[in-house]
Amino acid sequence: AALREDRPGEVPGFRKAARTLVEGLEIAAAESGALFKETRPLLAGLRERSVRTGIITRNCRSAVLRLFPDIGQYCQAFLSRDDVGRVKPHPEHLMAALALLGAEPSEAAMVGDHPIDIHLGRRTGTYTIGVLSGHSRREDLLEAEPDLIVSSAPEILRRLSRPPGRLPSDAS
Repeated sequence: AALREDRPGEVPGFRKAARTLVEGLEIAAAESGALFKETRPLLAGLRERSVRTGIITRNCRSAVLRLFPDIGQYCQAFLSRDDVGRVKPHPEHLMAALALLGAEPSEAAMVGDHPIDIHLGRRTGTYTIGVLSGHSRREDLLEAEPDLIVSSAPEILRRLSRPPGRLPSDAS
């Protein structure tokens, strides 16, 4: 705000420099990181069950594609921060993905490993699933009040193998 008030002409250059710096850090992290080993099998299993999937992320598109270059083969919607005006936790991000999938919030589940994902799902009216990937503690996810907490992503597929209907509520 101070830059905008004191030197408004410098704002566009500052934004571009900041974006370039952040993208560089994200790309470097992607190049030295690895996709969770369960990601592809989970998404393939959902596809086999005719479950439409989307991935939303606050990361830039190029970093995600470095880490997961074949993402388009595994999900029907992928929206990075580059693809929306307002990123999660703003509902616009999730609602844009749901629109691409042709789904209403009441027909969808927001799956994530951070309380922000659970809060977003609750705000938009989706079922919410917290995954204990090691990013967030169980206590933090419980505080966000998900409909379900799973110990790992493959557990979602096991639960879908049960008779049709909504996933059982189990936030313990």
